[in-house]
Amino acid sequence: MRAPLLGLVLLLPLLLFKPPPCCGQNTQGGLQDGPHFGFTHAVYHAMVYENSAARTYTMSKVKMGIHLAQRSWDVRYRITSGDDEGFFKAEEYVLGDFCFLRMRTKGGNAAILNREIQDNYVLTVKASVKGEPLLETWTKVSIQVMDMNDLRPLFSPTTYSVTIAESTPLRTSIAQVTATDADIGSNGEFYYFFKDKMELFAVHPTSGVVSLSGKLNIDEQNRYDLEILAVDRGMKLYGNNGVSSTAKLFVHVERV
Repeated sequence: MRAPLLGLVLLLPLLLFKPPPCCGQNTQGGLQDGPHFGFTHAVYHAMVYENSAARTYTMSKVKMGIHLAQRSWDVRYRITSGDDEGFFKAEEYVLGDFCFLRMRTKGGNAAILNREIQDNYVLTVKASVKGEPLLETWTKVSIQVMDMNDLRPLFSPTTYSVTIAESTPLRTSIAQVTATDADIGSNGEFYYFFKDKMELFAVHPTSGVVSLSGKLNIDEQNRYDLEILAVDRGMKLYGNNGVSSTAKLFVHVERV
């Protein structure tokens, strides 16, 4: 009796031990002992200009996508999060043994990208293989929205008033107008100028400072209504001249 009992005691741990499954799911959703299925990078960086037309593809310094360990794989890409407005679409393009991930703006969307509202989108993209439910993987695509010269400089305030003495010396700064442009970099640069040619006054093209450039004579004129414009330095997106709303400067001259 002891021999069979001893054999049962030795066999019991083997019966309780459950061997691991021969195949397990890896971090990419593929099989540990099968072909690797995963993106070349966990995060990609791409760029696209604001106001881009439909079906405009983003630009990336590295190729985005998956190496096809098996040419028979039918890979599909889908955006799963980060694009609540529906601006973007993920597309597949197979070349050789690589399935490129191409990101583009959608067609038929009334809304357009606006850098001044949102300048970056971080999208989660899922890849899967048709007919292979265990083959799936994810990546992040950070899309930077680049600036276009689509905004005009605007004055704030639009009306200025100043009183100066008739004896004010030449080249004296008498006022300063201010405009802003929400574009960035060179797209946000603009210059000031008078709408009509002025003999007695000058405006600095970048600072907006108005100074006296001629001799005042209150007996000839005691008030000047000056109109000042701000114009974009760069080429406008829509081909217009970039003129902003007009700022008015009222100059009152008083006798000393």
